[in-house]
Amino acid sequence: MLERALAQDVPVKNRRQYLNDSCDKTEEVQYNKPFSPDELTGKRVELENVSIDISDLNQQKKDYMDSFKIEMDPLAKTHAKIVKDLKNKTCQVTEVCYAFLDEDSRMVGYYNAEGILVYSRPATIAEMQRTIQMDIRKTGTND
Repeated sequence: MLERALAQDVPVKNRRQYLNDSCDKTEEVQYNKPFSPDELTGKRVELENVSIDISDLNQQKKDYMDSFKIEMDPLAKTHAKIVKDLKNKTCQVTEVCYAFLDEDSRMVGYYNAEGILVYSRPATIAEMQRTIQMDIRKTGTND
């Protein structure tokens, strides 16, 4: 059975040489070595310093991203609008249009300044019950 520790009675400064002289062979082996209390304290201080540095860098990143977003948002909105316009092959505008009631079809058509129908909808009851406006010039009563 293997012992948990060897050469504990040999002074620490001579132990390496004693183990080398007594072993069958040497070989590099990777393993987890426990920290001493001083090394553990040092690691905790190192972790504290690294944590502070990470926090500082994260704040810098957040500040930069906020600034970046302020610059990027208008461009992204413009980009999205242009893509939508190109996809639809149209663009949305607001301009004066002229409404015409077609009593036969009971529809109201809206025409732009070029005379192109841009929108139509069913006429409301109020629109269908227009009052008759008589133009004096057309009646012949005012010669």
